Amino acid sequence: MAKKKSSSSTGGKKPSRRSSERKASDTSSPAGLQPAPTQAFEAAVPTETIPHPKPTVDNDHEERLAKNLIRTVIALPLLDKLNHETKQRLADPSRRPILYEVIIDLNLEYPKGREAARDWVFKSVEDLLSRQGPDRAGQRLDRKKSEFNEQYIFASLEGRVIRELVDWDGKEKPDVLGKDGKPRKARAIYQIWEDFKLKAFITSSITTVKADAARVAFTALGDNIVWAVVDSGIQGDHRHFGAHQNLAGQVEEWHYDFTGGADPKQSALVDGMGHGTHVAGIIAGEIPADPTLRAGESHPDILAYSRSLRPDGDQTEREVVYEQIKAP
Repeated sequence: MAKKKSSSSTGGKKPSRRSSERKASDTSSPAGLQPAPTQAFEAAVPTETIPHPKPTVDNDHEERLAKNLIRTVIALPLLDKLNHETKQRLADPSRRPILYEVIIDLNLEYPKGREAARDWVFKSVEDLLSRQGPDRAGQRLDRKKSEFNEQYIFASLEGRVIRELVDWDGKEKPDVLGKDGKPRKARAIYQIWEDFKLKAFITSSITTVKADAARVAFTALGDNIVWAVVDSGIQGDHRHFGAHQNLAGQVEEWHYDFTGGADPKQSALVDGMGHGTHVAGIIAGEIPADPTLRAGESHPDILAYSRSLRPDGDQTEREVVYEQIKAP
């Protein structure tokens, strides 16, 4: 996904085992009272242990799975990156710190409530950044993006600031009192993880969002539904949307550019990548009548694009990568 812009277009009990299935060692009875095994049971017991085949294990996959599931405040994949960066900078102090795009997940069980947890994180991050002085360049809280939900806070922070924030959060908080009336420890942050880069697809998402199943099961064709396209924006001056005015009216107030445009309502209707407009066209577009072909002409190839973003040098820059998929 190139840029996240939001534009709208209309359009009982467990059964016990049978006693016959139990091995002699599974039951307890006074000595001399345990019945001798029947002939059938004797025949069913193997005379020697048969080794079971060991399942094939993908060690790399298991390690990745463990790192994502183990509970830490700093998610392990991100923590690995921070540790690796620390080693590199110790070996070469001239290396510039890496700026990490992160999502801070608030602790829903914070004693003072979610809003208080949110306020604590905002204030603490600002305090930490103010101590950085000139070195805080590029580090910031994305307050605008964080306004649209109650649970997550988005930020661009260096590794040392992330670590300090977690360290501060583990200390006693003056406004959180225990039964004895004294300040106690209470974490405002549940977890911090990296805001991963996403790929934008056209041909794969239909099944992912179960649109094909909804169409078949409920004849859901999208009539009288307002769709929000959170993508690279929608090109507002496209002739289709101009003709049908389905970016205007009630939905006009809902357009928003989450990537930090100067005028977020206007920049949401500028799509420099083309992917969001493509998606909006699939949702609310129309297929024109097949034009008559002139002599020597042929139908154009139908093209779809898988678009993704990758770092290009500076962490704040992005390069659009186009993977052209030509229809057979």
